[in-house]
Amino acid sequence: MKLQDKHVWITGASRGIGLATAQEMHKRGAFLHLCLRNIDEAEKKRVLDNFSTKERIKFYDLDLSSRQSLDLFCQQRLEEKSVIDIFFHNGGLLTGGLLENQNLDEIYQMYQVNLLAPTHLSHTLAPLMLARPEAFAIYNSSVSGILYLPCATTYAAAKSGLAALARCLESELKGTNLKTMVLFTPGIKTRMYDQISELYGQHLDLSALSSISADVYAQKICHAVEAGKTELWPRGSVRLALFLARFSPKAFRYLSTLGFKR
Repeated sequence: MKLQDKHVWITGASRGIGLATAQEMHKRGAFLHLCLRNIDEAEKKRVLDNFSTKERIKFYDLDLSSRQSLDLFCQQRLEEKSVIDIFFHNGGLLTGGLLENQNLDEIYQMYQVNLLAPTHLSHTLAPLMLARPEAFAIYNSSVSGILYLPCATTYAAAKSGLAALARCLESELKGTNLKTMVLFTPGIKTRMYDQISELYGQHLDLSALSSISADVYAQKICHAVEAGKTELWPRGSVRLALFLARFSPKAFRYLSTLGFKR
């Protein structure tokens, strides 16, 4: 799918991967529909300052942690018969640490944002996307959805579920114009990435942790969309770890717990 003149909707678009992808898609000629939580004029200006032009950019209030906000957003899209060529389910939260020490309210909020919200949006907006000549639903999962590491219990569960949602939808949508793509996102240097040491570092050796910039990853996402890929996998040592986790899980569990301490 070429991005020129496509209407792209992105959640979590105010920073990180969402903002970087918005910038890259805008350079390639896309119309942007940026979905932000509690947006105000100052926030809109901060986001717009990252673009060379304000044309082809619209903003929408959407709080992924709120069922009411999701209902209102979807109702407005259906009433307006919004044009949705690409929907990038990007917004997310990070949880981590020993399961018994994680905050339950934060766990519930994370599941709502990372899994229930994209499920809700996909369920309700699918008819609008199926009405387009071609459409793409992109789901930002994580390598954590496959690498079942200590301290990642809740986050990994949500990201595994998101990948399952995308893959099951891929089968349901066979023969239609609506395609799905799941991103098995590695470490990306964002504000969320900086939280990993705080949440995981007390119990897990993070010396091998690495990252790439959000700008570089945004380019990879755009290339994958234009190539019509259904999955985007990382390269390098992370890819080797994924291979081991998928095809030799016992060996991976042994290796992944060598640097773990309660």
